[in-house]
Amino acid sequence: ILSLAAAPNGDLWVGTPDGLNRIRGGRIDSFTSADGLPDDFIRSLLVDADGSLWIGTRRGLTHWAMRNGGPGGAHMETFSHANGLGSDLVGALARDSAGNLWVATFAGLSRMHRGAITNYTTANGLSSNVITALLSRGDGTLLIGTQDHGWNVWNGQRFSPEKHDGWDRTSIHAILDDGRGHLWFATGNGIARCDCR
Repeated sequence: ILSLAAAPNGDLWVGTPDGLNRIRGGRIDSFTSADGLPDDFIRSLLVDADGSLWIGTRRGLTHWAMRNGGPGGAHMETFSHANGLGSDLVGALARDSAGNLWVATFAGLSRMHRGAITNYTTANGLSSNVITALLSRGDGTLLIGTQDHGWNVWNGQRFSPEKHDGWDRTSIHAILDDGRGHLWFATGNGIARCDCR
């Protein structure tokens, strides 16, 4: 299992190297490239507020708008490097409070807003172009984990890499805010906690 996402209707979406699965009421339905996905290797999932599903793969990002909570009459649209995404290799996904969809790729960070895609790389202040984790916070900031170059903070206008205590040489695989003033990081060396507000 590579990714999980829970939907408001109780569905659980599961991404695997062999396709996408939906668990609903004890039943499992499977979806693959034969159903319109660009790839069977499902790296990340995000259920949006409208119930649609964002699917990150090795061949782009697919938005699956479903009607009545199911695939019948559904519409899939795939975004790739060819139409503006930073890379076809999509990792983590996050939606921020301003409505932006942030897409981690192996060639930087992409921001999607109302159909427009903006790409950010080390040229824009990121500490690495290989983005591995994202966490949107209620204060409007976005935390960005990287491979071997720690984490960065987007404050709405610029990126600030975290550089002290060796963080700039750490791989960040996941970021969690526990709601009690602690950030937790899954790193290449174990679990780390940052006491910050």
